[in-house]
Amino acid sequence: MAVEPIFYGGTLRGRFIAAATRRDETAAQRLSLLVDGEEDLAAQREDAWVILSAGIQWAARALASSGVTGTDETPIQDSEDAFGRAQHLERQLFTLSQLPGFHDREALLVDSIKRACYAAAELGPIQGGRLATFGRTPSVVAQVDPGLADLQEVGGDVGDALQRLDELGLGDIVTEASKALTA
Repeated sequence: MAVEPIFYGGTLRGRFIAAATRRDETAAQRLSLLVDGEEDLAAQREDAWVILSAGIQWAARALASSGVTGTDETPIQDSEDAFGRAQHLERQLFTLSQLPGFHDREALLVDSIKRACYAAAELGPIQGGRLATFGRTPSVVAQVDPGLADLQEVGGDVGDALQRLDELGLGDIVTEASKALTA
């Protein structure tokens, strides 16, 4: 029986590792040194872009294993990129749903990354999907600080996707998490 870590507080990194290793205590112990990260929310936002960019690569790998190509794997740099990538992943999920056979496990992985992208769209500095101008009068959308709950949601969803990647045999939790967190 695997030990499931319950991690309601903490940082983005803590949520990411807790979700990824919820069924593998050995992996949790091996990754424990990478849990400690910045407590500062702006620094955690930068971590979010890094692990989300890794997550996009995992989603592309899962989609490709099912026969869906053309997934945009460019690194995510801000909330606008995250919002756009979430919409792109929705289209990729639709393409996956049109293929013959069952691809539920791959779809769940991609859906986890899509949810993380939508949560990351709220991290700012300008929220993704917001219009900066409307009509003829340009207006500046107010900048926002990242919220702890949004950061934790991103970490949890990307960690869930990594755990699913491992289940699919397309990657190893320790290897992939180490690459993502030391990038």
